[in-house]
Formats: sequence, structure tokens, C-alpha cells
Amino acid sequence: MIKFFRKIRYNLMSEHKTGKYLKYAIGEIVLVVIGILIALSINNWNQQQLDAKEEQRILSSIIQDIELSKFLYTQGKWLSNKTLNSTTALLEMVEVRKEELDEDSLNYHIDRLTRRWFSSTPTSFYDALINSGEFKLIASYELRDELTSLKSNQEFLGIYEGIGQQFVDGQLNPYINQYINRSQTNRKSTTNGPIRNRVPEVTHKSNYAKMLNEKKFTNLMVEFNEHTFNTISNYLRLEKNIAKIDSLASASIKN
Repeated sequence: MIKFFRKIRYNLMSEHKTGKYLKYAIGEIVLVVIGILIALSINNWNQQQLDAKEEQRILSSIIQDIELSKFLYTQGKWLSNKTLNSTTALLEMVEVRKEELDEDSLNYHIDRLTRRWFSSTPTSFYDALINSGEFKLIASYELRDELTSLKSNQEFLGIYEGIGQQFVDGQLNPYINQYINRSQTNRKSTTNGPIRNRVPEVTHKSNYAKMLNEKKFTNLMVEFNEHTFNTISNYLRLEKNIAKIDSLASASIKN
């Protein structure tokens, strides 16, 4: 084909048909440009198809990954609400100041205060998408915004969970350990029974009455209530994030 066009150009030049040669040369350039544009269009179309296919994989992966987040936040919110119930119950006991305290109930509520549960993680599927460069393949700007918001709320949750745990380890535990036999509260746990029952019950006496009568205990319960409430607020925001991400990702997946 190249030899054919070259021969035409040669004949036109040899016959001194300059005008026709220029028209032919321009036409040949136009054909080359059109060919290049068609090739680029085909290449772009192929790339778009590959990107669309990759986006579908990413969306499916997001839907699978958020299942773990759903569990973590639902469980975290449930446990935090149980803790909130226990701090409230203990404050009510302080106010009532019964002569005969229900030690089983006290042991149960004290145990609830010292549980550990961390729902936040240092990395997420958002980080994986950003680091791999796949985040830009998500066509929905609304979904991108929700994923960015999820990352921000996860970081806030990590901060609040950390503050709450520092409060338990640094203030609450040292205080209640002065008055409470933890081998008794440990055995009153409603979870991990087989593991917790391995702890022998030591016969040291707990002094609940003295602890409940101290103003410091009341203040610790009020402060812990505040920490727990803030953590629950983060769980609620994250649950909304997850629900919206699930809905948007599912709607973007092509059947």
C-alpha cells in the first residue's frame, strides 16, 4: 500500500502536476490523521471497557469488605450500649444507697465497664484503593465522597476508642481495684464463660459499700458515660456511611 501511494506521488511530480500533487499530499495527510484518530478512539474504547470491568470488580469487593465493618460497628455499638446501661445502673445504686447491696448485680456491671472492644483499624479498603490507584476508577462521585467520609469517621472512632480505653486503664481500673475482688467480677461475665471460669475465685472481700459512697466513683461513672456516649455517636455515623456505601455500590453493579 505504501509503495502504491509512493508511486502516485512520483508520477505526479514527474509530470510536473504540482497542484494535484499538493492536493494529493494533503489528502494523504488527512487520511493518516483520520487513521490515527480512529486508532486512538479504538484504544480509548478498549481502555474504557477494561476500566468498566475493573470498576465492577472493585464495587463487588467493596460490598464484600463492608460486611466485616458492619459486624464490627454493630457489635461495638451493642457493647457500648451495654456499658452505658451499666454506668447508669451503678449511678442509680449510688443514689439509692441500699443497706444490702446486690453483689451479683454489682459484679456484673463492674465487669461490663472493663470490657475491651476495638472496631477501628489503622487501614481500610479505602486505603487499599488509594494506594493502588483504583479509587479513580469508581465512576460515582457520591460513592467516592462516602468512602472518604467513612475513612474520616473511622479515624475519629479510633481516637474516641483510644481515649475511652486510656480512661479505663489509667483511671477506672486502678480505682476499682482498690475495692473490688476482680476474680469475682470476672466470673460473672456473660461471655467467654469457659475461658473466664478458668480464673479461680479468690476469697478476698470486696468493699462495694465504701466504693459507692465515694464521690470519686460517681465522677468516674459520669465521665465514663460521656466517653461511651461519644463512641456510640461515632458508631451511628459509621453505620449510616456503611448503609449508603452498600446502597450506592450495589446500584452501580451491572447485572
